[in-house]
Amino acid sequence: MKGAISSLIADGIRSLISGIGTAIEDTREFRKEMSLLKEVADENSVSFDKTKDAYQKLLATRGDEGAVTETLNNLLTAGFSEKNLDLITSGVEGLAIRFKDTLSQEGIADSIQEWIGSNGESLSGNFAEALERLGYNLDDVKEKTKGMTKEQRQNWVMSTLSKEGLVELSDEYRKNNADAIALSDAQFRVTDAMAKIGEKAEPVLTAVKDAGPNACPPMVIGVGI
Repeated sequence: MKGAISSLIADGIRSLISGIGTAIEDTREFRKEMSLLKEVADENSVSFDKTKDAYQKLLATRGDEGAVTETLNNLLTAGFSEKNLDLITSGVEGLAIRFKDTLSQEGIADSIQEWIGSNGESLSGNFAEALERLGYNLDDVKEKTKGMTKEQRQNWVMSTLSKEGLVELSDEYRKNNADAIALSDAQFRVTDAMAKIGEKAEPVLTAVKDAGPNACPPMVIGVGI
């Protein structure tokens, strides 16, 4: 009886450790992306919760964790504030949906950041291509925005994306694909919850492994940690 109980307990411990190990391994990349985003959000005085909301939102239509991190990194670096984060992400998302054949969220965000960061000197990449495809003359844009401050350029981008109906397009896409969006959101919540477990468990499990068998209770030695 004692042997059976010990075996049962050992099996339970083995399953627990295996589950924790899975949480650690499967969320390592996600936790890395979140760490990078938290750093850039802190640097630009944007709450991490708001940044995570934007990440979850963009992930539903982009589906690539690294690409979404790059998008938000560039938009935050460009100086878009917390109160404007929802508007600019909707605009960028709508623009990527409108021209999905050649443009991407991360490419648009990168070229927006470059344009704002260079004080308007560098109008190129996905953003410049998008403006041209929307009917804008780049020389006219450069002349019109010449001398603008960083904040004025941010406002110009948001105003232009809104005026061109791209924020509305983002909203409409989400309504038409509600089931897919809901599934992505659910998957994000599961991954986020698993990541929190992995974050807390990894240093503990690593310490146990480093300590070796002599540091483990006899029942745990055969579990395979």
